Amino acid sequence: MDRSEHCKLPRVKKPIKDLTCMKSTMIGEKAYRIKHIAHNIDRDIETIRRHVRSGKLQACKSGGEYYVVESDLIKYLKEVRK
Repeated sequence: MDRSEHCKLPRVKKPIKDLTCMKSTMIGEKAYRIKHIAHNIDRDIETIRRHVRSGKLQACKSGGEYYVVESDLIKYLKEVRK
């Protein structure tokens, strides 16, 4: 995926930098790599992986990478920022 494929998340309390995403999923939502999510919310990637394993953040694995669909990411960010 080249650098030109960037998209922005809807605004939440704290602005989020551009995240690299897949174009869309089978359900029509954008999906974000967990390593980019971790970088952009200033969390360690292991923390994000731990949240995926515990079920706090829903993710799916495709081609060796974990992805989070946009609606699940927004729910997670709202919960984390409470």
